[in-house]
Order: sequence, then structure tokens, then C-alpha cells
Amino acid sequence: MFRWRFLKQFPKIALAVGVFVVSTGLFGFWWYFKRSQTHKENVVRDDRAKQKVEAVAEVIPSMEGNLLVADGDLYQLDSGKLLLKNWFKEAMPAKLFLDAENGKLIARYGKGLVRLNLDGKRDASLGGQYGLFINSAMDTAVYAKDKDVWKATINLREFKLVDEQRVTTTAGFMERFFVDNILLATSKVLVVRNNNQLLRIDLVTGEVISTKVPLSGLKNQRSPDGALVVGGATERRVQKLFVYDVEKDEAKYFDMDFRMKVTEFAWVNRNTCAYLVAGVALGVYDREKQEIRQLMRLPIQCSEMINPSPTGHYVFCGSLNARVLVNIEGKKIEPLGTPAQHYEWIADDVLLCARDVPDSNLRGTWVKQIGKEEVRVSTEPYTFASRGGGSSVLSIKEAGIVFFSTRGGMFKMKLGETEAQMFAPLAKPLTRFVYIEKWEKVTGIL
Repeated sequence: MFRWRFLKQFPKIALAVGVFVVSTGLFGFWWYFKRSQTHKENVVRDDRAKQKVEAVAEVIPSMEGNLLVADGDLYQLDSGKLLLKNWFKEAMPAKLFLDAENGKLIARYGKGLVRLNLDGKRDASLGGQYGLFINSAMDTAVYAKDKDVWKATINLREFKLVDEQRVTTTAGFMERFFVDNILLATSKVLVVRNNNQLLRIDLVTGEVISTKVPLSGLKNQRSPDGALVVGGATERRVQKLFVYDVEKDEAKYFDMDFRMKVTEFAWVNRNTCAYLVAGVALGVYDREKQEIRQLMRLPIQCSEMINPSPTGHYVFCGSLNARVLVNIEGKKIEPLGTPAQHYEWIADDVLLCARDVPDSNLRGTWVKQIGKEEVRVSTEPYTFASRGGGSSVLSIKEAGIVFFSTRGGMFKMKLGETEAQMFAPLAKPLTRFVYIEKWEKVTGIL
């Protein structure tokens, strides 16, 4: 039995106990009702967010060709309106297509495809654990299974592989490494590095042989369609340039005009490959004419060729310390004025340039049309990677618009003009734009 006499002897303790009991009880009542209120508020907020996503998903098909994803956020191109934050929750793809007819999105990644609903959530995927090699039309896949090479047709309506065919019977290919080690590929043949060998696989007959030409350090040597590879070779002290045709399994050799080694290659378009000779001269291989031509000597020592223009008319040559813009057709150097830290082609003869420097006269984003004076379109430079080719610039030829982002905002500008408008304010710089393309532009499989 509780002894009240004890508390009467110690009134201060009694008071403290009373305050503790009453306050604990009041806090418990407050917490219970507060939690119930917070839960109701969260439910209402989630319902509103869900309704907003559903409302946007309903109108997406009618906005075909007018949508942009920027770091997962969905924007309307023409108005600049932010439609949904964090709409696209997958990793940003290389390409994103809208199949408006079927109400789906198709995302293309390096080793697979993902189909999504219009609310941005994943619906299905193709690629499995180790990935697929998928052709440009996205209708055929090549992969390794049961230690052999297989090929299949991609049924995009049902989003699955059909007509699977075993190509080889050698049981010597590891699924885990196969796709990553494909070096060259066409619809008929591919070359893959397998167990320290370079193997040529005929996808029609299943024949597997070693390649006749040693291929190493391919880097920029592969043609855009994966059918050819160029390289340099030395034969009896004579420098040669070779062109290997993967489908024919043949190599054609060209004697160089002087005994200087070919040091770098760059396919500037499907039919033209530029090459450096000892870093001091420039030549080209013409695929259609099956010939090489020495074009010009360069004004600086060059160790690389980067960033060819969309049509292959121009290419940058240089090193870490300096670079020049070469006009391949005109066989001359095009002046660029004050060097920029980064360049992006936004049209066949128009560059967007970024200078992240303290000098207010030079700082910013500039438009440079070849043969004309540059024009500043933003006082802040577009964001770009200090190493590599990454930047926050996206040129959409179909829409006639170019986008770029600075540390403070996202801008859009009509191609052919030199006035940029704030597209949306940004709390942090963007890392990736993806334009949602029309599906029929790529394939009619669906």
C-alpha cells in the first residue's frame, strides 16, 4: 500500500512527482494528436502529389516533341514550365523516346533498354544482369548465354526477346564479360576480346576465328557504324596506314608519303577519318574513294583530335596547352579569337564557348559562328567538366533550340540567334539534359 505519509514528510518530492506525472500525461496526449494530424497531412500531401503526377502523365502524349528531362525533372520546352520535380527516377539514359500511341517511354542505356510508364516509374527492362549489345535500330540483340553467343529479335510491343538463336557452339564465352569486350560489330559480324584473344564471330554462319589484324587501343579508330577500324603499322621501316573491314575480314594498307608515324585518329563523319602524322601534319582517309590524302602541316605540335563538327567539316587539334580549329574541307586553320576553356558545337558551323575566368570582359557563355565575331549570350559560363567532354549543353535541331545551364539557371536560345533567355532558375548546376524524342524517328517496330 502506497504510503502517503512519506510524501507528506517530503513535500518538495511530492510536488516534483506531481509535476512529472501531469506533464508526461499532457505530453502524451499532445504527441498522440500531433502524430495523427501529421499523418493526415502526409496522406493529403501524398494524394495531391499523386494526383499531380497522374494529371501530367495524361497530357504527356499530347506534348510529344516538347519535353525535356533535366537531372530527373520534367520541363515543357516551349514555355519553360517545370511540370514535375524528380519525375524520372532511373539513371539518366543515353536516349529517351516517347511512344505516345502506347503511353510508354523507352530509355536506351549502354547495355540495355528500360520501358517506363508515363509517371516515370519502371515498367519492364531488357538487359539482365550482364547486358545486351543492341543495334542502332533497337530491333536486334547479341549476348552470351550458356557460354555461347546468341542473337535475338527485340519485340518492343511485348518488350521481350523473341526468335532466340544460338550463334556459336564453342562454349567458351563468359556472360559476365562478353558485352563489355565487344570491339566492333555490324549486323553480320562482331569482334570481341575473349580470354586474351581477339575473335571474329560471323553472326550468320557461327564461324569463330582469330582476327587477321591485331587490334589494340582502338579509342577513336572505330568507324561510327562499327564496320571499319583504322590504324598505323610499320613494315620494313615504312610507315603504313591500314583500314580493316570487319565483315570482309580484310585489311587494306596505304604507304605514307614520308617516314613519320601516324599518332592519332578521329572519325569526323561516317566516311571520313582524320589522322595526325607525328603530331605535325594532318591527313584524311576517304572511305568512299578508298584513298588517303595529306592535307596540311599544323602550326602547333598536336597530340589529339577532338570534338569534330556535326558534319565533319571541322575538327579541333591540339594538346593540353593549346588547340586550333582545322577546316578539313578548306585545308586551313580557322581563327577562334581568345581561347575558351570549353567548346560545344550547336550547329554545323556554330560553337558555344565557355570561359570561367575572373576577367568580366571574357567571362561567360559566347556564341561563335565560324568566320564571324563571337557574341556573349550569358555573363556566366555554362557548366562543363574540367576533364573529359561533359557539359550542360544540349542542341535540339528538330526543335531549333539549344539549352545550356550555368550555376544560377537554365537557358534556352533559338538556333541561329544570339539571345538567350532564362529557362528556369537552378539551386545547383545541372549535370545532364535529355530530350524526349519521338519514337517513330528511330524505328517502326512498334
